[in-house]
Amino acid sequence: MRRIASHYTYSSPYDIKRTHVLEIDEDGFLAAMFDLSVMQVESANTLFCDGIISSTIVSLKQHCSQAAINQLQTDYNYIDLTDHSSFTNFYDKGKKLLLDFGTNDPLLATDYLVKNSNILKNFHFWDVIAGSVYYPSMILNKSSQIEIGSHLSLIVWRNIDFTNSVITSTSSINFI
Repeated sequence: MRRIASHYTYSSPYDIKRTHVLEIDEDGFLAAMFDLSVMQVESANTLFCDGIISSTIVSLKQHCSQAAINQLQTDYNYIDLTDHSSFTNFYDKGKKLLLDFGTNDPLLATDYLVKNSNILKNFHFWDVIAGSVYYPSMILNKSSQIEIGSHLSLIVWRNIDFTNSVITSTSSINFI
């Protein structure tokens, strides 16, 4: 059994847990989840990840046609972080943010995260994570929920500016 904790665990925009421990069994399934702040003592062998744990990022470019992505733009503010020509100065505040790193690999996505930190600093970090993980998964009818019994690839978003609630040029995305 592995135990992992972080400042926050992001399952969805409606399910964000603070200082929770994820207990993962040998087969990679989430066996238990509990609040570290209500425990008398920290459980042994808990790896604390500085940042936010979430399911892995999802690139719609890897799974959808360009026509399907164009269609999504009626409901979402879609930003292709690999293509600066997709950036506009106008974002419809009534639409949810949808970010595409052009890859499902968090290590490769970190490069685009850093290169586009000047754009991403205009968005709350919860919106960046939702637009990279939750909404793309939802569109593809996949679950990004972190719940007991789920088998998900988990990542940690590091070096988040919690004071200003933004991604920075030193932020990164890493596998756990």
